[in-house]
Amino acid sequence: MKMFYLFILILICQPSCSRLTRNMVKKGEFEIRNGSLKNETWKGKILFKRTSWFQELNMLYDVLLWRVNGKSKFYSWFSKNEHSKITNCTDFFIVLTYQMDSSKISHGMFYRQMKNFNYELINVHNFYNNMKFHPDFTENSLSLYRFEGLCLRGNNERNDVVISFPGFESKILN
Repeated sequence: MKMFYLFILILICQPSCSRLTRNMVKKGEFEIRNGSLKNETWKGKILFKRTSWFQELNMLYDVLLWRVNGKSKFYSWFSKNEHSKITNCTDFFIVLTYQMDSSKISHGMFYRQMKNFNYELINVHNFYNNMKFHPDFTENSLSLYRFEGLCLRGNNERNDVVISFPGFESKILN
């Protein structure tokens, strides 16, 4: 009888262990709740769309995207210079990217693909400075992430952004 239970246990565990060797791409959401600037505080949230690339149980690369809404209170985290750059964009979002091992998936691989979709990098230093004092910044280890703005300018049409990394299925980010 013990052998029978052992056999059943092996049958159950074997398929779950065999899945650990696969490369996976997971999608989800991540939010920053409430904000403040100088003497003002507000309720609200930044809702990031998240796409993560895993090899076995290791997250190799992570992308958090927030399409910036000028009506959001968090828009006040941008400087006047950042505001003027954003208003010249037909599409703009904040992107946070994390890389575990640049020899597998690197920031360069990601940003080259974004450039192929006609997005260009914009420095969002003031936004980053406000974000790093938010309690969720430390709690979620966001200091490990690279912060950038991505701007689509001029007559470029906003299309689905499809990201492809070797060994992984392609995923639409927006």
